[in-house]
Amino acid sequence: MNGKFEFNGYIEKPEFAEIQFEYDILNNSGNQFYIPIIIEPLNTKLSLEITESTAGTFKEINELKFLSGVNNKIFYEELYKPKLIKHFSYLNNYQKVRDSIQKYKYSLEKVEFFRKFDSIYDNKNAIAYVSLWNYLLSSSIPHFDRDYINDNDKKFLKKIARKVDSSAISLKDYKEFQAKINGLINYKTPLKFTDFTLQNKNGKNSSLSEIIKK
Repeated sequence: MNGKFEFNGYIEKPEFAEIQFEYDILNNSGNQFYIPIIIEPLNTKLSLEITESTAGTFKEINELKFLSGVNNKIFYEELYKPKLIKHFSYLNNYQKVRDSIQKYKYSLEKVEFFRKFDSIYDNKNAIAYVSLWNYLLSSSIPHFDRDYINDNDKKFLKKIARKVDSSAISLKDYKEFQAKINGLINYKTPLKFTDFTLQNKNGKNSSLSEIIKK
């Protein structure tokens, strides 16, 4: 009403959620926009502006600001927004050249991200940091392509998993966090074979790649 909305309820521990805005709810158009939000036992106040999208049928949310709610401020101002996420770059042709990108670019970006994350982590506000990981690992960010998670990455992920105080966040968020982190730590990278060519029993050259294609 009058450009304001309000939700009231009871929650025991902070929990990650989404506020979803429907473009045309009466006709069930399916056009939606959402913002991640951490629901806290205390009051959380935010302001935002909803504008027409350049894409046409959708609306966009701009000028999102949290006026109260410390975990949301941490999530948006230190993690989700540019300060930490800016360590990741995105290349459109990733699938075609992912070996070289992972080796020469993404591996370095991951190291810098881990270093920065470790330096700002605060267990007192664990939900903000757990929510970031749950968001990252649900978004198919190529830096966490499980085929390229190396031993150093796993060492850091284990360190983060040990740091998180499960008593400070909801069981739902903690279980999701543990499942996603352990999924990377325990994943066995497929073996990679180097192509080679040898003569077959008929004396003709035959390569491993040709046999696999058949």
